[in-house]
Amino acid sequence: MKTFPLFLIFVCYSLNAQNLELDKQGGALYQSDDDSFVFRVGVEQVNISFSAFDNKGAILDLTTDQVRVVEIVTRNGRKQEIERIPDYFNKSQDLPLRLGLLIDSSGSSGVPNSYSDALRGFKDPSRSVLKRGGLIASQTIATIWELLKNDNGNNNKIFLGEIGYEGDGEPNFFTLRTDWTSNISKVVNTISKQKSGGSSPLFAAVLGAAIQQFGQNSDINSEDCASLLIVISDGQNTLSTNGLAPISYAQAINLPIYTIAVIPDYYDVITRRQFISNLKSLSDQTGGQFNELPGPNKIADIAHRIARNFRDRYYIGYPLDPDYNDLPSNNDFIELRVEIGSADFNGEWRKRKDVTVFHKSGYFVNPRVIVE
Repeated sequence: MKTFPLFLIFVCYSLNAQNLELDKQGGALYQSDDDSFVFRVGVEQVNISFSAFDNKGAILDLTTDQVRVVEIVTRNGRKQEIERIPDYFNKSQDLPLRLGLLIDSSGSSGVPNSYSDALRGFKDPSRSVLKRGGLIASQTIATIWELLKNDNGNNNKIFLGEIGYEGDGEPNFFTLRTDWTSNISKVVNTISKQKSGGSSPLFAAVLGAAIQQFGQNSDINSEDCASLLIVISDGQNTLSTNGLAPISYAQAINLPIYTIAVIPDYYDVITRRQFISNLKSLSDQTGGQFNELPGPNKIADIAHRIARNFRDRYYIGYPLDPDYNDLPSNNDFIELRVEIGSADFNGEWRKRKDVTVFHKSGYFVNPRVIVE
């Protein structure tokens, strides 16, 4: 059963046709008495994905007694640590892959133009489905899919979405180009037809993709799938929407976001720093990973880095503490800490100091995000 922490988003920009479609699909967006817009997700389960590394690389043989989950909650100005016992423990290699690819097609980024050959290489290298695109680009981008795939065959799926597309009528913050499919050639062919232009509603697009493709009414269950979202963008955000909305939602549904920054050289240092900050916030706080792409020759390195970080993940979960629903709205962020170690002869927990664990920073119980 799919369950999520209670999640509220207050959104003050006007809804267009794109947002109304999300209302139908998410089934949770409604207008409140003060004309704000509220998004709700159900209560019950906290889901966490994490990966652990020591000086030898990824740790692949962890068991439940080697993992400790600690929640840090602030009450009456004092922090309290509470250990949680997972009620399930899965490995990503055993789960079907659900990979979302979100590409910035805005005029500022022009990703489809600048890196079209590289992106066309995002295919299954075992089949010669493309005649276009350089051999190196095909091999490197294909690494992401190839390394993340497992033995689940057609149960592994990918979708392609677009940021900043503006067609007839109202602009769309998130445009679904190819829905969930195991046909990589279909995704690649769609990428090759994309055109750059339009605005850069980065955060709204990420939120829209998360809700529509991974959200409550989708068939993606964080307990049953290894899910991630890869965002390729220059990091520009042209709407007033801030990053807290997509970050909070991704934390609630346990969706790590991996970002690849493709930033043109003509931006000044301050602007570039802001764009990087936008992308890093999406990745760092959801348990994903930030990557900067200085040129197509570095795609292979980034592909391997993403694959290594994600493919060796573990998935755990436990019921939400019902007492958290009484926390005040300005103090309801629950910090998370996942530790690797073991109990000593006296039953005392001993954390391994040589291990680095990657996971989301925490989650909101009742987050309220006001966008003006």
